[in-house]
Amino acid sequence: MKTDRVYLNNNGVGREKALEQIECFCNYNDFIGKDRIYLRLLTEELVGMVLEIGGEFDAEFWIENDNKACRLCLEAEMNLMNSKKRDTFINISTSGKNASINGIMSRIRDVVERYMVKDRENIDTYFSNSQNKDWTLNGYKTYVSKNKNSRQDEWDELEKSIIANLADDVTVGVRDHSVMVIIKKTLS
Repeated sequence: MKTDRVYLNNNGVGREKALEQIECFCNYNDFIGKDRIYLRLLTEELVGMVLEIGGEFDAEFWIENDNKACRLCLEAEMNLMNSKKRDTFINISTSGKNASINGIMSRIRDVVERYMVKDRENIDTYFSNSQNKDWTLNGYKTYVSKNKNSRQDEWDELEKSIIANLADDVTVGVRDHSVMVIIKKTLS
């Protein structure tokens, strides 16, 4: 099953509709209890990320499933954000880094923003699936786990994260002229 697409932007348009969509999806598929709560929480995290992306941002959200294997999908057009504008704000900081990256959803948001301004070179600093250049939560977890001593803050973020604890995987990648975020969750 694949739901209708819901239009979202970072001004909050579509947020309630996306949450209604997940409820309808759960009703249709008879997902109850923890499964329903997990999908709702993952949707809230994904929609919340959209609200925090800088610049003009439009996206579409939908849900797909094959029995209990569910995918929460978000697709946005690339280059909606001006890379110079993004860099100007980030370069104001003393470190020259994006200080708002605090937590796993902020890291995912940063990856989406970098894809939107075609700044893929700097993405490899904290993950990578070198074969197709998609960022994956599982790849990030493996990287941080292998470097736990020097990445303790990032490990702590992963342990506290709703998305890292509930999702089977999260993929961020470029498809044609769009950035795709896919949260995968197989229900019990």
